[in-house]
Amino acid sequence: MAPRVYMNAKYLPATGLMAIGNTATHSMLYQLPPGIDIQAQLKELKSAIPDPSIRVRSYQEAGQDNGRMLNYLSDYLGLVALVAFSLAGIGAAYLYRDYFDRRSSSLAVLISLGLTHNKALLLYLYQLIFLGVVSAIISSLLALGLIPLFLSLVKEFSPVSLSAYLPWQTVAIAIVLGGLGSILICLPILQRLRHLNPSLLFHEQNAPSQGLKSREWLAYLPVLLAFYGLSIWQAHSFKVGSLFFGLSVLVVVIFAVIGWLFLAFAKSFKRSPILPLRIASLFLRSHPASTISAFVAIGLGSTLINLIPQLQGSLLRELANPDGQKLPSYFLFDIQEDQVNDLQALLKNLGADPQTTSPMIMARLV
Repeated sequence: MAPRVYMNAKYLPATGLMAIGNTATHSMLYQLPPGIDIQAQLKELKSAIPDPSIRVRSYQEAGQDNGRMLNYLSDYLGLVALVAFSLAGIGAAYLYRDYFDRRSSSLAVLISLGLTHNKALLLYLYQLIFLGVVSAIISSLLALGLIPLFLSLVKEFSPVSLSAYLPWQTVAIAIVLGGLGSILICLPILQRLRHLNPSLLFHEQNAPSQGLKSREWLAYLPVLLAFYGLSIWQAHSFKVGSLFFGLSVLVVVIFAVIGWLFLAFAKSFKRSPILPLRIASLFLRSHPASTISAFVAIGLGSTLINLIPQLQGSLLRELANPDGQKLPSYFLFDIQEDQVNDLQALLKNLGADPQTTSPMIMARLV
């Protein structure tokens, strides 16, 4: 095949290559305005242009392999964002839980002084919103300051000039999630504190651990629905977000069952001659809900952390060997028909087995 020659379009007629019977093709590239559905526009153009000699393709179809790799990369980044979001949610839930546990006595004092449960919880609700919004603003300002540093680091490794910025929509979403997300995460805790008995103020350390009631279980439903919606939104894919949510729930159930079996097994240590083991078993069994929730949180966090390297390895394997194909090491061209059998025999003697033998046909329509 002849080498490619790049020239200005105005010199092309002088070459005589554009005569009748040539196989030249002309390409025109268009940039659509933001917010346009590319697939819907593509379908509309194909139906409006019936001429079979005119092909209308999107950038995904024009570069199928590149588009597939970009889709893989987009899914990977979406899953990484979901993992980071989930870990942040787990950490925030335990921070808020500790925050409310430390202030449960203050809440009981306010209720015993005549303040209603709803008004007392409203005070802490304002604190939640304030903490969430302020933390979101600080994190957005920190991200805005780190973007130039990130660009300077990426510039050393990427030949493409990248431009990153922090749109105000992202900041607004972060602030909304900081406020509403704090409330959603704390809904089960607020539901439990809403029915706090002030008499526990005098024996809170010796109060028996009670299981979750039905109304407290229902408080987790908005949290799960919000997490499911955010998973789909963050992954930019209903399929990927649903799969991630389903696997997360499955992991939670598995670790909860394992934790319950572990507590049942821990009863056998109550008569152990080893004092630290006996005391540890007693503490774990005295608060089963807290023990199982902590075990589930640690297990889910470890699973999510280990998920990122596995996703990275899968993506790298796909880039190196797409679709599980066995890529050849050498290509042989311009083999005449009477040379094929001799070449195959030679390769067989050398211990090499050619994968495919395909004829090369050069033709054109006139």
